[in-house]
Amino acid sequence: MGLLLTAVAIGYGSLLVAVYFQLTPPSSLFPDLRELDRLITARPVSKIEQLLEAGGDQMNGGGTMRPAFTLQSIGWEDAVRNLTEDQKGRLLQQREGERLALLDWVRSGASRDAYSQDDYLLSGAAKIQQITAAYRVSDPSADVPAAAARVRIRSLIADRCVTCHGENGRHDTARFIPLDSYEQLEPRLRPESPGAQQKWVAVALVGLLPLALVFGVGYWHTSHPLLTRSFTLTLTGSALGVMLACWLLGGSGAWSGRAIAVAAALATLGTALHAFATLNDLLFDMRPPRDGA
Repeated sequence: MGLLLTAVAIGYGSLLVAVYFQLTPPSSLFPDLRELDRLITARPVSKIEQLLEAGGDQMNGGGTMRPAFTLQSIGWEDAVRNLTEDQKGRLLQQREGERLALLDWVRSGASRDAYSQDDYLLSGAAKIQQITAAYRVSDPSADVPAAAARVRIRSLIADRCVTCHGENGRHDTARFIPLDSYEQLEPRLRPESPGAQQKWVAVALVGLLPLALVFGVGYWHTSHPLLTRSFTLTLTGSALGVMLACWLLGGSGAWSGRAIAVAAALATLGTALHAFATLNDLLFDMRPPRDGA
């Protein structure tokens, strides 16, 4: 039994080492906590949502599409040439509203009907302050908040995406990825499966649960004082409970990512102590357990 549990502990330790190398950049000693937060709490997203959300100022297939609404949109230089700083600020807000409107359509399920009819009602989660008047279905001068507007979603996609992602697109690479029909958009609107790094993190967290249970039971039957066993088992169990609660109930990008990481670290430390004590008793100390075990 001792040798079997030793093999289990070594196997999980090897998994943690593999996760460490998967998450730690070559130039760093520790994983980036913000990236770890994202990997723990991120929900599956589509390729288009990834590109709309990613930061950066250069459009490319693996990075971001934000500049398609501003710096690299058609006619941008002419649009800003004679504007004051305040006017340029309003224009940037309107273009940001376009990006958020497209993002809202994608996140709400990318309705085919809304695309076909060129008429999409923004959801309450859009949080749009301004949007370019040309893409509002209703009269732009009407007293309707931008966040409750109906948007010409197909026209927006045509002007901001298809100008590159079309048969005669202005981008040499993008024209080979056409997006000028719903059928061509659809594969890139489906949430993608988790990446390799996210799978490694999930396996490490899930594997901790049975490991903690096995070594927790073993530790309870060791010769250590009852108070010590009770305290460390309670602490480890509480950390596991917090980890599971935050993982199941926490939101994407919220406080839950860091709470899961801290709770998992405490649970791992507690489980390691239990494993060491259990294996020490099984392999090296054959005395009977103390009273109260």
